[in-house]
Amino acid sequence: MQAVLSIAVLASSGTAGDALDDAFFVLGPERSRAYLKQLPGTETMFFLSGATRPWTMVRLRSRWLERLQ
Repeated sequence: MQAVLSIAVLASSGTAGDALDDAFFVLGPERSRAYLKQLPGTETMFFLSGATRPWTMVRLRSRWLERLQ
């Protein structure tokens, strides 16, 4: 299991991002994936402790953002 070192959230406002980073930090990347589907225009990056590297990044985006790109 990889520990969450840090998290960054891009959301519609700074207040929303601040609230969501706390929730996603507790949920972790796997459980956050389902919740993120309900948040259009939101993206999160998890920085996790790595087994062979100091850290690794997992990037999750809402489906709405994925369709735009």
